[in-house]
Amino acid sequence: MGAQYKLTDQIILGASVTDLGFISWSANTRNYVSNKTKHSYTFEGIDINEFFEHDTISLGKQFEKVLDSLKNNLGFITTYKHYNSPLLTRLNFTGQFDASERDHFGVLFRMELATKRTKPTLCVQYNHEFGKILNVMTGYSLTTGNYLNLGLGFSLKLGAFQLYMITDNAYAYLVPKDFKSTNFQFGINLCFGDRRFE
Repeated sequence: MGAQYKLTDQIILGASVTDLGFISWSANTRNYVSNKTKHSYTFEGIDINEFFEHDTISLGKQFEKVLDSLKNNLGFITTYKHYNSPLLTRLNFTGQFDASERDHFGVLFRMELATKRTKPTLCVQYNHEFGKILNVMTGYSLTTGNYLNLGLGFSLKLGAFQLYMITDNAYAYLVPKDFKSTNFQFGINLCFGDRRFE
């Protein structure tokens, strides 16, 4: 859910929350719980020769041995209780400044709320409209532990269809070995009744 407020003719403020809630797991649940608090287990690996038994692979038997050893050392018991897991909730606060009819600046502050941590992200972006057909966007994102995020994107209006493509880190495609992840999105919007596209 979210809302926008037009502060002036040039400034629009907004706030939203996404993925607010949890998943309730109730069907076919199985939990392994240790009833020993001070015991430990050291996994020493599996002999590769034990994988083969009369020219057949006995991988399942080897894993069963490991699980049995864990149960004996750590005192695992099996329960079938229902449980809940929270979603990754995101709080978004946005601001947009329209410098002209075709030039727009924006800022986004996002807070991801995980179970034991929070992850803030700050994004600034500039968007320029080339007539009624082409839109080009560039931006920069600052997030925890990652400071080199140059975003690029564009949208193309073809009749009632608007094609778009965007990435949050174009630099990652030039040197992929230096980055753990990047996001890339593309899609089609259907535009009806918006005078900006007429």
